[in-house]
Amino acid sequence: MLKKLAERILFLKGDVDMSPSGKVQKLTNVKDMLSLARKMEEESAKEYNIWANECAANADAISKQLFEGLVADEERHFDQYDTELENITQFGPSYLALQSIERSKNISSPPQEG
Repeated sequence: MLKKLAERILFLKGDVDMSPSGKVQKLTNVKDMLSLARKMEEESAKEYNIWANECAANADAISKQLFEGLVADEERHFDQYDTELENITQFGPSYLALQSIERSKNISSPPQEG
């Protein structure tokens, strides 16, 4: 989706800057990583909503649709991170290890015939 947005900006004769918008943080705690990711997704969704409204005010339906798609993506990501944080809180620190073990079992077991 961001590639399409960059293409749209170039089509409109704008400049695309793909550098990080903020300082990169080094985190090693999974809960902290998920919390930061959730916060970033929430902030991005708000920003994209603002830009979608700006596009609508300037009769740019194509760019508005791109921003609306980005909002949907960010909200979906926010929900994923939020769910994982709730699971860590509910099931404790071993939740992620249990997820990893379950995933390994699913990958290594042969498909069931139905």
